[in-house]
Amino acid sequence: LQTHHTPLSVYHYVVQRYGFLPDMTPVERTFDSFKVHWPERAYLYPPYSRAEAWVAKVQGEVQSGRVKLCVALISTWFKNQLKDEAEIIPLYDTSMFKNLGWYDRLGSMLVVWDKRN
Repeated sequence: LQTHHTPLSVYHYVVQRYGFLPDMTPVERTFDSFKVHWPERAYLYPPYSRAEAWVAKVQGEVQSGRVKLCVALISTWFKNQLKDEAEIIPLYDTSMFKNLGWYDRLGSMLVVWDKRN
């Protein structure tokens, strides 16, 4: 997980509940996680400007069976896009994002696709 993008309280929760997850979040321009096969376990904190495309990518990876567990931090704005069974964990305290230079007025959520069983 990229601690410089993910609020520490969210990072600690994810690691405590699911263990370390490889981060598929695109940070460097040379890394395009749309074009690579994802590991069985993954974390994603997509740019909100393209969150719809990222949610579709995750759903495709999970439906294909390649990804067994994915945890994504996204805005509640995209809740209606979730087409398959996924656990939604609302994050009510959005003040945790203020130190990152922005404030999520709509609210955020962790979305968990867990097909390990």
